Amino acid sequence: MSESRGASCLALIIDSLRANRRPFDYGFDQRVGHGVRGLYAFWLGRRCLYIGMSTDISRRLHQHRTQEHNTRLLKYLRAWWRDIEASYVALDQSRSADLPALERAAITTLRPLTNVVHQRTR
Repeated sequence: MSESRGASCLALIIDSLRANRRPFDYGFDQRVGHGVRGLYAFWLGRRCLYIGMSTDISRRLHQHRTQEHNTRLLKYLRAWWRDIEASYVALDQSRSADLPALERAAITTLRPLTNVVHQRTR
């Protein structure tokens, strides 16, 4: 992927993550649909809490709700559960190889509060 095309792709992904936020209620992961791959984010107000990637976003969101290992994110999910929003951007199979690079770039751009990778780079 060319650098300029990659930057414009990332900008579109970030814009979509910001614009398509919905309450992270118990139906959110089911509404995503199984097998959807891409990036997702958790939000509290205007602040990004976490950026993740998955080849099955629905399953991964359910895991965040039931088996969260990121203690910082878990504190937010428990304390602010009524105010947490989530968003996702679906990517087709051909972009699967780009997922890790897109996740890192989104983390660098949005600087989420609870991503472990982001915390190491501070």
